Amino acid sequence: MKRWVELGAAVTLSALAFALYARVGWPWIILGTVWLVPWLAVLDRAVSLRDALIAGLVMAVAFVLLGFGWFAPAIVDYSGAPLAGALLLLAVAAPLLEPQLLAFAVARHLARRRSSDRAAAFVAACVYVASEWIGPKFFGDTLGQGLYASVWLRQGADLAGVHGLTLVLLLVNECLLASVYALMQLRRGAGGARDVLRPSAAAALLLLMLAAYGALRVRQLAPSDEPRQQEHEDEHDGGSENEIHGSGQNRQVMPQHRNRRLAIVEGYSMGPPCRRARCRRDGRDTRTRSGRSTSRDSRLRTPSRAAPKSPPSRARSCGAISFRLSFPSVRP
Repeated sequence: MKRWVELGAAVTLSALAFALYARVGWPWIILGTVWLVPWLAVLDRAVSLRDALIAGLVMAVAFVLLGFGWFAPAIVDYSGAPLAGALLLLAVAAPLLEPQLLAFAVARHLARRRSSDRAAAFVAACVYVASEWIGPKFFGDTLGQGLYASVWLRQGADLAGVHGLTLVLLLVNECLLASVYALMQLRRGAGGARDVLRPSAAAALLLLMLAAYGALRVRQLAPSDEPRQQEHEDEHDGGSENEIHGSGQNRQVMPQHRNRRLAIVEGYSMGPPCRRARCRRDGRDTRTRSGRSTSRDSRLRTPSRAAPKSPPSRARSCGAISFRLSFPSVRP
């Protein structure tokens, strides 16, 4: 009975920590490095493969209910089913929604029988990531997505993808669990301070490597001062039309302006029709020598009657890109 109480308490604590980590923001991002520790401690006490499977199953249910509990009200709104039925459906489908937890529990239990704790931790982490990568997942979630809240830590996805970030988080949790075990042994008079510091130093080194690489990438991708100065000068000069780099239909957007809400592609705007953009290049309209417009808007069918006059357009400037927003008039 005591074993089941410990399993329930550890799983609840880990699931609650994950629910906070899933908010993807500070300071909850820190829980991504420790939320698995309670469940891993209970998983180490599994005597048989059956106990490991039960621990993985219970963790999957708690993981889905607390981490993705918002999906139950969505089921209720869509189907009209009762909330209790939607929650029961999530609990039953938990092994299918999060199969990596069961694979992780089984692989870790089997690896601990045949190898050391360090090798078992690495093998189990690889099995966790492989299960997510190979098997289909309904939510498409992974632990590394929570690092999006950190500009530096998330840059590590350049090297190994978001699943690589998941692997790092799993190893950090294993290192901190080893530090807890070493600290307990130190209190009993066995072991030494080095046994406590080594796993903690390994966890800190993994996070520092991610942060250092992220800081380097952020510095490399940061916009230079020259485009900012040019944009500042354009605003003061009152110019509303700047040069679009490139020629013909292969015009490119400068890197520092790729995150603009309104993008210019092939001479027309991807925004709503009421804010159609009129791109200009070198101070001239985008028309050929024959007088026909090369923009996509010119190929659209226009009504035979004369269109009502619209208010004066408002010009906007985006550094290397300029466009005019035309707002149609509204008749009373």
